[in-house]
Amino acid sequence: MALERFEFTVELYNISRVHEWIHRTVRTITSPLFNELVIWILHMTHCRSLVSAMNADGWKAMDASLGVLAERNPGFGVTFRGNLIGIRGRGNFDASRRHIESDCLPLTSLKGFVKFESVSDAENRFQKMGVV
Repeated sequence: MALERFEFTVELYNISRVHEWIHRTVRTITSPLFNELVIWILHMTHCRSLVSAMNADGWKAMDASLGVLAERNPGFGVTFRGNLIGIRGRGNFDASRRHIESDCLPLTSLKGFVKFESVSDAENRFQKMGVV
């Protein structure tokens, strides 16, 4: 069986602690078809922003590994998905994107392997399934 996409959810307040788990998990994926890591960030409408919640140093350790994975698997990408605009509006989305691109995953972002999708809570399929 080949794995093409690995998709999971994380609460905003846990985002600073999941980087090590993601790193260990992604390193075990050997499927040559694996081309997308999707990180759903839940409850982005809370007052705490992604910038203050995400520990950049921990994510940088993962950055090089994601770059190697992207070179090995054509079309690979990391997608951050959630209500990234949140209660602070467009500025919150832009600040979150900049933080991830420049502070957390600079090498992976520089190669164009990181993308962002802001979806409303109504579009969040995990919320519809009662996961949150």
